[in-house]
Amino acid sequence: MRASGPASLALILLAAGAAVALASPLEPPRPLRPLAERPAGLQQSAGPGIPENIQVSRDGETQGASRPVTDFSEVHLAASPIDPEHLIGSSKFFHTPERYGFYTGVFESFDGGLSWSQSQPDGIEAYSLTSDPVNTFDHLGNGYFTLLTRGPTGLDMLKKAKDGAWSLPTVVDRSTTTDKQWIVGDMDLAETSPHAGNVYMSWTDVGNPARIVFSRSGDGNASWSRPPLELARGNLQGSIPAVGPDGTVYVIYGDTIFGDAARGSIKWVKSNDGGASFGAPAVAAETVSLPFQLPNTIFRAPASLPAFAVSPTSGQLFVAWADYRGGDADILLARSSDGGASWDAPRRMNDDPVDGGADQFQPQVSVSPNGRVALAWHDRRLACPDLPWIPRAHVGRANLCIDTYMVRSYDGGATWGANLRVSAQTWDPSINLPMVDAQTGFIGDYIGLASSLDYDYPFYPSTADLGDNPGRRQQVFVARVPAVDPPFDLVPSRLAVAPDVIEPGGRVTVTLELVNRGPQNGLAIESAVDLPAGLEFVAGSLVVDGGRGAGAWSPGTRQLIWQGAIEAGATARIQFQAEVDLALGEAALRLEAAIEDDQARRYLRHAGLVISVPPQVVFATPADGAVDVGPTTTLVLRFNEAMDPASLVVTSSPALPPSFWEPAWAPSGESVSLRHAQPFVLGTRYTLRIQATDLAGAPLGRGPVPNPWSFTIEPPARVDLLLPWLGLSAERE
Repeated sequence: MRASGPASLALILLAAGAAVALASPLEPPRPLRPLAERPAGLQQSAGPGIPENIQVSRDGETQGASRPVTDFSEVHLAASPIDPEHLIGSSKFFHTPERYGFYTGVFESFDGGLSWSQSQPDGIEAYSLTSDPVNTFDHLGNGYFTLLTRGPTGLDMLKKAKDGAWSLPTVVDRSTTTDKQWIVGDMDLAETSPHAGNVYMSWTDVGNPARIVFSRSGDGNASWSRPPLELARGNLQGSIPAVGPDGTVYVIYGDTIFGDAARGSIKWVKSNDGGASFGAPAVAAETVSLPFQLPNTIFRAPASLPAFAVSPTSGQLFVAWADYRGGDADILLARSSDGGASWDAPRRMNDDPVDGGADQFQPQVSVSPNGRVALAWHDRRLACPDLPWIPRAHVGRANLCIDTYMVRSYDGGATWGANLRVSAQTWDPSINLPMVDAQTGFIGDYIGLASSLDYDYPFYPSTADLGDNPGRRQQVFVARVPAVDPPFDLVPSRLAVAPDVIEPGGRVTVTLELVNRGPQNGLAIESAVDLPAGLEFVAGSLVVDGGRGAGAWSPGTRQLIWQGAIEAGATARIQFQAEVDLALGEAALRLEAAIEDDQARRYLRHAGLVISVPPQVVFATPADGAVDVGPTTTLVLRFNEAMDPASLVVTSSPALPPSFWEPAWAPSGESVSLRHAQPFVLGTRYTLRIQATDLAGAPLGRGPVPNPWSFTIEPPARVDLLLPWLGLSAERE
């Protein structure tokens, strides 16, 4: 129900349509509560070719966090192997970014990244901080979230059972000085692994020398192998485990990847027994490391940390890193097609001019279930844009502002397409930059990337404002990049409902705009708008404007279905009305539109609606339509919630004097007895209207008892007159 609050309304009695105020005039009613669900994000408005961008995070109060969060970075993303639209992401959640104060938290989407929840799981704040968030899934669709802990130092893992909630943290290790952990689950996409469901973790035991160590869980995070297995020692950092289709476990890591143009290497080890033992380290590629801070900025790069993925179809290995051998930071990639026995020469993946002075850094690589390889990274090839919030001194400057780019291969890395800019807006990292110390800013040490059959999902921080980031905080965004470039583009399509807050019995207008951004005509498009229980399609309300097609309501599936063609650059507007069930209680309803093109690509759009139950009369005596009501009967009204007694207004027809009513309220404020000092007039039909507000000032709405309602006072007694001396009789009423 609505929150209570002070009221200063006067009792007003209406007679014959005239009101007599006994104190202050009525205050305007307070607005109904807004939609509780946060928006899913706004589509970018950049030019053709840039995919749909969704803002994932929101600053402010966050479920599970004791302090409001303001900024987000150091992000990771994983996609479920059994539900391609189920994504789990994570990042640092900053509460005091100016002092590098943060915990870690998670994001979750069940619609392919269109909308997201945001939470800090229980148990996180048991530590002084948590860091280095990474996610994965197992073969059953259970999610996992790892975090580095301080107070005490160690590693924990949380599990989220499919369709369940996050568990409390499980201790993985307390025996090492942990840093830069990474996890992977054996998702067994090819159904050929003897270790399906195992979860593996590697990390750096910080020391002199440092060690790369490894642990595994074969029971879904209930326990972890201890002590951790040492894989290598030296000037090492940045380990990442990955699993091949036959269950082979690989771990890659960097050797001497810190320092200004330090020469080092990416090394690897592998296990053929589910992580019980590993072979000797070997070199995959030589590296030249990045400086700790790139030119024109103070955020840390901070090194040539590698990214790693194994194809679930071919077993090919792909390792990428940022390299400084060309005088600026480039993204290089090496591939092995024989399980690591040999590696191709590193290949430059960014296609901007060589030695052009633009830095590319923090790569992430993924391989889809059908073998499509995707590689994404931060990119500074574009000059800072002229946007109102970009510092004037930065507008037009090169190698300062950041975008996210990606490139893909459809033949196992033999050939690659052109670089694709996937961020909708070039952003300035100097705005609201979290600070590690007075000289070092932070935008994260890595970004995220996940792939399903139908989409690649670059996952990255940005201070962009696409409509939901007015403070230009460091937020998390996701780009939804279709698996293949579509010949026509339905991404800008939208679903809306108005008004978004309604009372039972009211009507809403549902609008689906199917927008084809081209470049070709869409010839076979089908859309279905699902109406949830509680909304009923209003017959005859369907209006279609634009496009070439037809729409119809399907009662069996509760869908409004439109099929047709939309030319490049055109819009089809499908609009209809739905009525809210009068008996529906307060609820947040979610409408969904599924849009499919003629190549079976599927787009989802959502709209939210809040059903707000107003205060209402739920019982009245005498009942509506009652007859033979006694002239001294006391009227009783009961409401569905506590009302403000001072707000009561009674209007009567025929008119009654202002002094007629003597209201007597129950202590709860949920019922009132309308006593009266004078009797009702016999044989008269009275129609009464009740006006009142609840404790928050919301006025009465429609309810089970009509308002106004009517009743009839019993007729006068019949008197028989006998006139015997005249031989007549008469009856008088």
